[in-house]
Amino acid sequence: MFCDQTILKLHAGIGGNGCVAFRREKFEPRGGPNGGDGGKGGNILLVVNTALNTLTHLDTYKQFTAEKGEMGKGQNKHGRNGVDLSLEVPLGTLVREIMRDNEGQILEKREIADLSSESKTLLVAKGGRGGYGNAHFATSIRQAPKFAELGEEGESIEVELELKLVADIGIIGIPSSGKSTLISVLSNAKPKIAAYPFTTLIPHLGVVQIDKKVTYVVADIPGLIEGAHKGKGLGIQFLKHVQRCRLLVHLIDPTQEDALENFHIINRELEAFSSDLATKKQIVVINKSDAIDKPAIKELQQVLKKAIGRKKRFQLSSKPISAATTEGISELKILLFQELRKNPQSTSSSHQPSTDNLQPTCPERSRGTTDHLTYRPHLDNPKYFAAEKIKEGLYRVSGERIEQIVNMSNFDNREAMMRVRDVLKKMGIVKELKKIGIQDGDRLEIGKHELDFQSDF
Repeated sequence: MFCDQTILKLHAGIGGNGCVAFRREKFEPRGGPNGGDGGKGGNILLVVNTALNTLTHLDTYKQFTAEKGEMGKGQNKHGRNGVDLSLEVPLGTLVREIMRDNEGQILEKREIADLSSESKTLLVAKGGRGGYGNAHFATSIRQAPKFAELGEEGESIEVELELKLVADIGIIGIPSSGKSTLISVLSNAKPKIAAYPFTTLIPHLGVVQIDKKVTYVVADIPGLIEGAHKGKGLGIQFLKHVQRCRLLVHLIDPTQEDALENFHIINRELEAFSSDLATKKQIVVINKSDAIDKPAIKELQQVLKKAIGRKKRFQLSSKPISAATTEGISELKILLFQELRKNPQSTSSSHQPSTDNLQPTCPERSRGTTDHLTYRPHLDNPKYFAAEKIKEGLYRVSGERIEQIVNMSNFDNREAMMRVRDVLKKMGIVKELKKIGIQDGDRLEIGKHELDFQSDF
């Protein structure tokens, strides 16, 4: 089954809890705290695998959760980190973050990466930090802390993956024009071939070898019919796969009485679907030369030349081919290679790793390199916070660092609560809250918790 679009819910691993422990050895009555930190939760990565050409393996499960970190142990033993979860995706996968409202309706789809190069890896959800053990909180004043942090929850994100096949050349034409047969003799692809319309139900990729070191990739696109851009036939589902191609081969079936009209229909569908496709160069090739006499082929060539006129984006191949008998195939391979050399390598090509950086949608939250892109670094500005009055008697403090501290604190532990109050004072949050009018007994929301404000904070 072919799948080129799916929605996934991804949950990075939870960090392990910190440990509360004290050194207990003979002749060491006050050995001090030695609880170790919890392990970090596993990340979720999207990794390009050039052997894949479908998202079916991911569409089957829909939800993925990375391994959680282990709890810290006594004697300052650090918990084991959770193993990263790597999800393999085909080359040419677009990744979009889905934003929903409270009722679950989609508000926005934000593109965060285009995995159109073999070297790309996307860190899409970061695992939670392991909680600090009580040894971390020992100071000259607090010499025997009896609390540790909880593990941080990993990031959760809902993403839409959309596959747009990455190929140098796309073969287009009406159903049964010989596209599948052509790709089978041009390349190493083995598509299904039969004498009925819509034999090709999914796109096929094949590698054309010129010599040992020179290759290019061709894609066989399911046949297009009039109205394809509106969803008729199989068109709208697969037209998007033509968008990344650097060059198109438009296959003409001379056995059809309305061959010229079919040529115009295909081009109208391309133009209606995308303005980019309307400007993509086409090599127009007459197929099935073995099924029609030479005078008829010459007549069709003249008709096509007249239809093309001076439009530079069309080039009529002077030599008809027969994909069935392989007549003219060697010449066509060379012609296509020469045209590709004229057309500069683009970032959508699949064989040479791109040297361009991925451009994240949110620069202030995302940083990346050619080989590895991290979406949403953990903390950008640890000291940032915002205090606001929601309504009478209810206030809220937001900020990644303060929310992280509060969420990782055990509110059933008195000493952990005292630590939260110390942090609120040291960060200037208490002072800011008093400026905006908070009073004793008012409710204060921070992260996942809600607590009563007291003036002795």
